Amino acid sequence: LTDEKATLQAKIKSLEKESGTKNGTSRIEREKAIVDDLKSKLKAAETLCENLMDENEDMKKEIRELEEEIYEMQDNFR
Repeated sequence: LTDEKATLQAKIKSLEKESGTKNGTSRIEREKAIVDDLKSKLKAAETLCENLMDENEDMKKEIRELEEEIYEMQDNFR
C-alpha cells in the first residue's frame, strides 16, 4: 500500500510537471503571438506616419507656391 501510494504520488508530480510545461508553452506561444501582432501594428503605424509626413511636406510646398502666386498677382495690380 505504501509503495502504491508513493508510485501514485510520483505519477501525480510527473503529470503536474508535464501539465505545467504544456501551459507554459502555450503561454509562451500566446505571448509570441502578441509580440508579433504588436510588431505588425508598429510597422503599420510607422508606415502611416511616414506617409503623412510626406503628404505634409507636399502640402507645405504647395502652400508656399500659392503664396508666391498671390504675391505676384498683388504686384501686378499695383
